[in-house]
Order: sequence, then C-alpha cells, then structure tokens
Amino acid sequence: MDDPLSMPPAFAYMARRLASLPAPEASPGLGAAWEARYEVHSVHREPLGAWTGGVCGGLRLRRGATAAGRFGLDVGLWLGFPGPQSDRISAQLTCKDDGAGSLLRWRRHSQLASRSAPSLNVPVRDDGGGYSSGRLVRKPGPPLAAPPPLVPGWALFDTLRRLNSPLSFTMLEELDAVRPGQTLRPYRDAEVTMRGRAVRLRGWLQTGPGILPTTWWLHESGVPLLVLAGLRAYVYNPSAAMQEVTP
Repeated sequence: MDDPLSMPPAFAYMARRLASLPAPEASPGLGAAWEARYEVHSVHREPLGAWTGGVCGGLRLRRGATAAGRFGLDVGLWLGFPGPQSDRISAQLTCKDDGAGSLLRWRRHSQLASRSAPSLNVPVRDDGGGYSSGRLVRKPGPPLAAPPPLVPGWALFDTLRRLNSPLSFTMLEELDAVRPGQTLRPYRDAEVTMRGRAVRLRGWLQTGPGILPTTWWLHESGVPLLVLAGLRAYVYNPSAAMQEVTP
C-alpha cells in the first residue's frame, strides 16, 4: 500500500459499482452546506482470489454552513446484521472550521432495530460529550486523553474536500475509539467510469495505529466517491437506502 504506484486490491471490484451512478455536481464551495449519501459495503476475498461483497448499510451526511468559525454535521448510519436486525445511529456533531474539522462536541442516539418485528426495537440509547485541551469528556463514560487535533471519522468526508497538504491528527472512530497518530497524505490518481463517462479521481492514503490502510478517492469537485477501509467500503450514491432511528 505504501508503494505510490500500487492500487488497493479491491479497487477495481468496488469501482465497478460506480459505473451506473451519477457523478456529483459542482462543489458547493468551502464552508458551504452540503449533503451526501453512501452505500456501505462489506468486502472480502474468496479463497480463489476473486473479490466479493454487498451492501450492508448506508451513511447520510449533512454539513451545515460555517458560522462563527464552526459547523454542524448531522450523521445517519445503519449497519445490517445477519437476518432482519440492524444498528441505527443518529449523531449531531459540532466541529471547528479549522482545516482539520476538529471536534468540539457531539450527541448520539443509537438503536438496535428489527425490520420484521418493529415492536421489538430497542429504545434509543443516548450519549454525548465534548473535547478541549487534549481531553475527551464523555457522558456516560470516563474521560479519555486524545492529542489534538481530534477529528471524528465522519468529519473526514468534509475535511478531505478542502485538504491540500498532508494532515496528522487523532481520529475518533464512530465516536467510540480514539485513534492517535493518523496521517492523511496524497496518494495517486485513478480513473473510473460513471454512466459512460470517464471520471478522474484524486487519491489520499490514511495510515495509523489501530486501522488498516484506508484510501479515499475524490471527485474533481472534492466529493469523496469511494472509500476503501479494510473489509468495509463506502460508495457515493445519492439514492442510497437509509434506516433512521425511530422514537
């Protein structure tokens, strides 16, 4: 993966998913509001070497316009389990408009749900917290040390739209795991086909303790179109299905 001429093994397999999808429209501009949806895919290799997988969830991101040096990010995520069960998450983040998208505070609502028996849905669980001076305060839960800048993993979909040089940071993965020592750096370009048109992608590589090397592939507008993160992939799709947290 560190070889600048290499490609992630699953790239060609996942890039085919983009072939039937529309390319994003022009970028809304730095600091502007935007919304994007992604299919979440499981990805793995068969014993004979062929890549396979399928949609196992969806991700919806809504970024508010920058105001007073900060912005809000509304997140909806669902991940399916074998059978009709799924984990649904709704989160509201407030981040600094500081280049990295540093976390200030968050609130999360999560729910285990069953599509076949909605009456059995587990009630919503709430938690939240804030970050300052290298300290992550969670309610409930003990505080954690986290070297700055602390960037929520979901906020990287916005950070990369405006990033033009390498970034070192601590990642807060899905608001649970603190991953210090992360680095994002330019990787290489690639080309995919979207609805019969050739589309050039700009690659970024994320490495660091606690994660598998992750590649981010951005459209010329700055929108991440494809994210390959170990056995999970995110594919840009404005029509990606969502399962929302219910009261």
